[in-house]
Amino acid sequence: MRGPESTGHAYGVNVDVKCPSGTKPLVLWHTHPRSGSLHPSDADMKAARENNIPWLCVHIPENGALACYPVVGAK
Repeated sequence: MRGPESTGHAYGVNVDVKCPSGTKPLVLWHTHPRSGSLHPSDADMKAARENNIPWLCVHIPENGALACYPVVGAK
């Protein structure tokens, strides 16, 4: 289920979205700017791990690049 589209600033973005009751999130979809890397930062992986999300996908919307990574330590 797609959540709300949000933009942030250089230090982060807050997205107020929760999965419906009885469901479990499977993927954290994260965007980086055109000049960014397709590799998640340590903070990106930490957020996915702390929320027990097993996959983290990094997307660069400007060029369509996408890469997904398993989150080690997620339940």
